[in-house]
Amino acid sequence: MNSKIYEQMLNHPQLSNILGQVLLRDDLLTEILGDESHEILYWAGKRLGRKYRLQSLDDVIVFFDQFGFGDLELTKQSKTN
Repeated sequence: MNSKIYEQMLNHPQLSNILGQVLLRDDLLTEILGDESHEILYWAGKRLGRKYRLQSLDDVIVFFDQFGFGDLELTKQSKTN
């Protein structure tokens, strides 16, 4: 995490509480996992998605809020068949 992003997060009231999570994810985990970090983090997210099957977009928004993953907001939606 560069110093500009750190300053922005530190001074943003809604983001300052997840600063520790971002530090662990972006700095420490990538250091430990090395070149495989993207694949492992993708797998971990997929695993969580399969374990915690959420029924609606509202459930996903609540889940992210409860676990401190940030605030989600639907900005665009398209029809799927």
